[in-house]
Amino acid sequence: MSLELFLEQIELKDNTLNDNDFDIFYDMDTKLIHAFENNVDEPREFVYRLVDTEENIAKYHRQEILEYCLATVLPTDSVGLGDIFVHGKYIERVIMNWTVEKKDEIEEILFDLFVRVGMDVPDNYEDIVQYCYEDVCETADPIDWNDADVIIAFRRWVESQGEK
Repeated sequence: MSLELFLEQIELKDNTLNDNDFDIFYDMDTKLIHAFENNVDEPREFVYRLVDTEENIAKYHRQEILEYCLATVLPTDSVGLGDIFVHGKYIERVIMNWTVEKKDEIEEILFDLFVRVGMDVPDNYEDIVQYCYEDVCETADPIDWNDADVIIAFRRWVESQGEK
């Protein structure tokens, strides 16, 4: 991992637990943005990616981003990665493989599925969530997984119950 620090002591909208700030790094190898929590024993990490290349975002959304970041925009002002990150519209959070956030999101998707089909939450709900979480982590794309992957995992759980 080749990390380059580009912002320090930034508050993140994704941090809903406390008022801690984060240092923001760009990984030159993966092209992902890593935010590491400051001043804690076990820092949390949030991971983001650009929705397009830095060059395209800077080219096509220059005025919008600079107006957000600066009081006065001059013709010589340019957009950098820090400006894009602070603006926030052209980045998206990445839920990395095998995380608590991913498991929570899978649990929400399963709960919504049960509600949509009119099913009560079963007594073994935690077991189902764990099965689906492990299945999604093992089989789905670690970055671009979605609701369909969770539904497939649930189908696999149902099929595995028939084998018992």
